[in-house]
Amino acid sequence: MTIRKTSTWQTPLFADAIEFCPINGFHDIFAVGTYQLQEEQVRHEETANESTDEKAVTNAESTDKREEVQVRDGAIHLRKTVREADSEWSSTEVHSTATSGGVLDMKWFHEPINSSPMMAVATSTGIVSLLQVRSRPDTASSQHTTLEQSTTVSNPLSEQFSVPPLALSLSLSQTATATPSIATCYSSGHLAVLTVTPTSLNPVRVWKAHELETWCVSFGTDDGGINTVLSGADDALIKMWDVREGSSRPLVTVECHSSGVTSISPYPNLPYFLSTSYDQHVMLHDVRVLGTSGPRARAKSVVCDLDMSNLRDGTRDDEVGAWRSRWHPTAYSGHGGALKGLAALALMRGGWSVVDVDVLEGKARELCRWGALEEVEGSERRLAYGVDWSWDDRSWDGKVGVVGACSFYDRTGDLVLVG
Repeated sequence: MTIRKTSTWQTPLFADAIEFCPINGFHDIFAVGTYQLQEEQVRHEETANESTDEKAVTNAESTDKREEVQVRDGAIHLRKTVREADSEWSSTEVHSTATSGGVLDMKWFHEPINSSPMMAVATSTGIVSLLQVRSRPDTASSQHTTLEQSTTVSNPLSEQFSVPPLALSLSLSQTATATPSIATCYSSGHLAVLTVTPTSLNPVRVWKAHELETWCVSFGTDDGGINTVLSGADDALIKMWDVREGSSRPLVTVECHSSGVTSISPYPNLPYFLSTSYDQHVMLHDVRVLGTSGPRARAKSVVCDLDMSNLRDGTRDDEVGAWRSRWHPTAYSGHGGALKGLAALALMRGGWSVVDVDVLEGKARELCRWGALEEVEGSERRLAYGVDWSWDDRSWDGKVGVVGACSFYDRTGDLVLVG
């Protein structure tokens, strides 16, 4: 399989997320999120008078103690792809907007809201925002496209903490038959479910899910993903929750990874999901097995385990840490043939990869990899965090598609043609 970088750009801050718009008529749009800790800036907050086990308070009796809060900046850069020829893709920035803190995750809704694309953004301040694409006439023959804030909700945990925890990841319920919902996870180990209206985000339920940082959250595969939530955390556990039955305890806890679980990606319309971890493994799970496993399930749900430290040439790369996974867009439709089981991975210091997953047979194999540390000159600051597929089906014509990739410390974004 061939790999060819067709476009590269720089971001002012560290780049950690990239998301292509899935809505027809806007497949040429994608967003790049950035995040950067300002080490020279420290804000101080008064600690709360009362104490809870979850508060970051060192002395509950003292009301005049002040706690240092690290300041993080962030922005979202809206870009458009340009197909210059069959194998030539480039992009240009059309708008940028600062965010209330560093961007840690963002997702597009798969259906328009108020007739235009909308995305949800999780930030380091714990705030979840909704931003919407707006197109206005620029000249007689062109449109000026912007990304404008629609709704913001303050951290639903703000009353429990003197220093609000970070919103680390989010997931959107992708169903056209129910009110859209957002599931969010936090550095405190909490989860929250919010409902979306055209003018507000309303917290429905907030609960403590893990004892350590909860790196990832995802709606399940049932009913378009509205009843169950999956979470993964630094405790190396995956938990499944039924949103309808409260959240005092999970339906099941899965012990399969040996380090923190970094992403969970349900396969659309089928009872499977991918999990990734710092332990270098990418695992395919069968949700139906989870339902029969009892309250603790060790590795019963795992039908396929791919060790990403094992390279195709027979060597090992111990710098790999699987951070993020994205299914090919054809997985969301009823067609696509051999492309439907492809997943793109961001492997931190191990670069980026495309794997072929046969969800029904429980098999997976790596097809290609690029951007690992030893492959790139001066790449000691390279860290593969963001990855996604372009939804522009012109890129699938005789090819696998265009992958967007962003690297953290060197503030770099790439479009890569895979075929």
